[in-house]
Amino acid sequence: PAPDETQTAHIYSSILSEHFSTFDAAVAKVASGPVLNAILNLHRSVAEGFTQTQTKFHYTFSMRQTSAVVQGLSRSLRQYYSTEASVVRLWLHETERVYADALVTSTDLEIFNKMLTDICMKWFDEFVDVDKVLARPLVF
Repeated sequence: PAPDETQTAHIYSSILSEHFSTFDAAVAKVASGPVLNAILNLHRSVAEGFTQTQTKFHYTFSMRQTSAVVQGLSRSLRQYYSTEASVVRLWLHETERVYADALVTSTDLEIFNKMLTDICMKWFDEFVDVDKVLARPLVF
């Protein structure tokens, strides 16, 4: 059985806290708090919002996707991610790489982008300028 959300949060919090411990304190705080909450919130929203059908049989979202996002964040280097906004943009990039790349219709992508915007407003509004974080192109 999969761990519950509290256990999952503890696992990923440990990973992110340790990785970002050598970064600027403000960056570490955002990465191990709001970014973690956004990861879990987005995963829950995607898993509930995009279900399998005969044409979308690959819409199976599990801890594998959450782990892929955390792994991508854990590859970040302090010299390139020195601000809260840069870490949030990296989170955005990783979530698009993991989740959006699996979506097959433009409608699903629009729904996903709305989820991202809502989650950014919920978790990052007090730390960063959300409009700048969501600005395109998102290039890494």
